[in-house]
Amino acid sequence: MVSRKFFGLLALAGLATSALLSGCGGSSSSDTVTSIPTSATVFYAHSVAFKNSTSQTLYAWGYNGFGQLGLGDLENRKVAVRVPTPVPVYRVAAGADHTLALALADLSSVYAWGSNNSGQIGQPTITGADAYSSSPVKIPLGGVVTNIAAGGFHSLAVVDGGVRGWGYNAKGQLGDNSFTSRTTPVAVLSTGDTLPITGISAVAAGSTYSLALTSDGRVYAWGNNANGQLATDPTLPSNSSRSTAELVQADGATLTGVIQIAAGGQTSYALQSDGTVWTWGNNNYQPVKISFALLGTAARKVEQISAGWTHALARMDDGTIASWGYNDKGQLGNNDSGTTPVTVPVRVLAGGSAVAGTVMAGVTDIIAFGDHSLARSNGVWYGWGNNGNGQLGRPISTSGEGFFRVPAPVLGL
Repeated sequence: MVSRKFFGLLALAGLATSALLSGCGGSSSSDTVTSIPTSATVFYAHSVAFKNSTSQTLYAWGYNGFGQLGLGDLENRKVAVRVPTPVPVYRVAAGADHTLALALADLSSVYAWGSNNSGQIGQPTITGADAYSSSPVKIPLGGVVTNIAAGGFHSLAVVDGGVRGWGYNAKGQLGDNSFTSRTTPVAVLSTGDTLPITGISAVAAGSTYSLALTSDGRVYAWGNNANGQLATDPTLPSNSSRSTAELVQADGATLTGVIQIAAGGQTSYALQSDGTVWTWGNNNYQPVKISFALLGTAARKVEQISAGWTHALARMDDGTIASWGYNDKGQLGNNDSGTTPVTVPVRVLAGGSAVAGTVMAGVTDIIAFGDHSLARSNGVWYGWGNNGNGQLGRPISTSGEGFFRVPAPVLGL
């Protein structure tokens, strides 16, 4: 995994969707993998999205060394390809090297594909050197599933209002009061009384930690807290990680009024109903508000958030996108790049034949992956950032920088 830090936006005077995704990027010179890698170095380098806002037709593209595209093989794709899911699906989540999809049939079943080396696709019989499935497999959850999330090497699902987790658990990210990895789902427990948490409407999975949103607008957090991603002081030994869920506090009280959550590599985000975005994690364990005033549209309201490995996106109510964080692979989409984190939100620009400097508009959906981003603008999917494995749905550069600084249309959709 990439270990560089993400600088969440401080409170400067001037910082669930179809999928809530998080991740990191990598590169590979090979287009075809004949067997699952024995030493993996490429993570969060694939993309998944629905063709349009009303379609249940799922497409995938990018790195496929673990079968995470769900196409029945291990061949990378540089253009979007339809995923042959057994039943219609309406929500999708991409982890480091696996994918989850929530189906409409069979009491909202969950299907998974990709690597199972930590049990993240919930198949106890898929083990050993070839611990993967390149085709969707069903995960038995025993209830009505309403939301899903895929983390680094763990998975989450909202089942009958509670949360089940499975996969890698060395940091307690499964929330079952243990640090034991699981190949089958276990219930997330509450800190103190160690009873299952209830009343959950959505989940988000970071690299090694997890978040859950209650139906009344509060946020639970558990797992790795090395950088304050659980909103508690990481310098205290007792707070280095937490294996049960606890409510997030902000300004000395429980954070409330939240309608969306997002989990990045090491930074958490929460969107309140009034459009306020809170962040906590790598840069500051205490939740702080993000300011978008310097964009020149202070009155604009944030309607959607999404977090990548070290960057984040916000869709505004005027159909534009704000972005911030690392931009070394062009993942902010502002026609710039560099190793210095961008700590004040910038506008994502239009690509293609648009006039230089034109802001992307007409956006109805956003997804931040590892070191790349996607947005649906006027019905067309665009991608920008790292394209080392074709995760933007574009030809891989054989010379030059190998990433896109401004959005380009995804091919195959």
